[in-house]
Amino acid sequence: MQLSICFICDEYPPVSHGGIGSAVKILAEELVKKKHNVYVVGINAKSLGGKEYEKINGVEIWRFKHGIKLPFLNRESLIYKGINKLMKIDFWGVKKVWQNHNLFLEQLIEEKKINVIEFPDFRFAYSHINFQKLKKVWPQTNIFKVEKLHGSINFLRLERCKSLSKNEFQFEQSLLDYSDQIISLSPHTTSKIKKYYDLDLNKTTEIFNGLKILNTKKLNTNKENFAIFSGSLVENKGIETLLKSWNSVCDSHDDIVLKICGKGIKQKFTRFIKSKYKNRIVFTGHLTQTELFENYRKAKVAIFPSHTETFGLAPVESMMLGCPTIGSEIFTKTWYSENKKITEAPILIHKKKDFEQLAELILKVLKDETLQSNLSKNGINYVKDKFDINIIAKQHIEFYKQSITKE
Repeated sequence: MQLSICFICDEYPPVSHGGIGSAVKILAEELVKKKHNVYVVGINAKSLGGKEYEKINGVEIWRFKHGIKLPFLNRESLIYKGINKLMKIDFWGVKKVWQNHNLFLEQLIEEKKINVIEFPDFRFAYSHINFQKLKKVWPQTNIFKVEKLHGSINFLRLERCKSLSKNEFQFEQSLLDYSDQIISLSPHTTSKIKKYYDLDLNKTTEIFNGLKILNTKKLNTNKENFAIFSGSLVENKGIETLLKSWNSVCDSHDDIVLKICGKGIKQKFTRFIKSKYKNRIVFTGHLTQTELFENYRKAKVAIFPSHTETFGLAPVESMMLGCPTIGSEIFTKTWYSENKKITEAPILIHKKKDFEQLAELILKVLKDETLQSNLSKNGINYVKDKFDINIIAKQHIEFYKQSITKE
């Protein structure tokens, strides 16, 4: 049975994206390889760029644009961010765009004979549209609808002990109710979402994210003198913990440099860096996947001190590329449940928010070439066994087909 699948994704590459965009792209292209029809529809700000329509590796993509683009200003500049924070220019007209993309989806479903539509639980537009004023929140269709739990706005807020955002919560709960089935990325995610929302466990299935496994037969043993972090510059990614630990690393190591790769406002976090070590940290901004992967291959260690995750794809990517990897204990709740001795471990784990323990582990890896080699080899093998997109895509296909048959 050939499937026609539509993913709703507001950050599908090559536009600036996070984990959701990466995960959807990897799965979509693998499904095309397996002879299924795949379409992507999303909405995003004009300032992010990206074509309104394009076809990449067999995947057809439509982007509906909202907001305005200020000429001669980079959206990553402080001036642009200040104007956008004050006037919300990226989200001007978003309600109309939301309505138009829903109408388009209804037409596309008919035209392309789509039989599966998959929504993410996180969308920036939720914060800029009044839920109560929408006449129609979701597309009107009878096809199979699935929601994937990547980590909603309120999931991230509540995990940080912040107050509930009511408008966003209405969108989030409404989508859970609207969907026929739910895909959760891990048992940890399922239990947390159940805690915060009215989640029907009878319609919830757990499937990991996957990766296109790259050829890593020849490990890069000629590492350069830097460590790397990749992710958005936000509190829940553990940036404060990372920078505090880096001060201790620099106290004991003369010249190692930390590259922080990702979008966000670095000025929020630079206060945690000792002034004498500010030249030992480089904020690169957002990198393309090619650029990021090349940095993983060259780095001596990758560090992911997250406080909250529903899955956590970044450390899986660094492990796949043979980069010795350290992560917080959150990953033992999402995808790494084994308790292996250090010579067999694919990743080293530190206690969440414990910057002193993290610094000790970083220094341990930097000083021990045998440990670096073991982590590289073990990480590659672990990812091949657990996260090969060929296997993960087959699990999705089986899930979609079984669900369609039940409808």
